[in-house]
Order: sequence, then C-alpha cells, then structure tokens
Amino acid sequence: MSDPAPIAPYRITGKPGEAGMGAVYRAAGAKGNAEVAIKVIPDTVARFTREAHALAALKHPNIAAVHGTLLD
Repeated sequence: MSDPAPIAPYRITGKPGEAGMGAVYRAAGAKGNAEVAIKVIPDTVARFTREAHALAALKHPNIAAVHGTLLD
C-alpha cells in the first residue's frame, strides 16, 4: 500500500478491506492515542450523510461509534 494522505486528524496505517460500498482504512489519531476505522464511500455525499447519521444514532457496545464526519 502506498502512503495515503491523512484524513481529517487521522493518519492512515492500513487498509483491511474494500467492497462495493467503499474502502475501510485503519488509522491512528493525530496524537497517536486512538486507533479508528475510516470508511471511504466513493458515492454521493447524500448517501454518505444518510449512512453516517444512521450509524451515529446507534448506541451499543458492539457497534462502531461515529466520532465525526468531514461534513460536520
């Protein structure tokens, strides 16, 4: 994998998967204190916004949390 550009305050450290809905990247927080997964959806902004808001509304320990979007 080539070194991709940082996304928001995160530094990309890996790419565990890719499928029809987009690619998932492993990333570290800018201060190195958090490991997160970033999903990049190569589709319309409206579709991304709907998915981000739907995921953000879910609260469960076994479901990923949305900490922010580039649209906030």
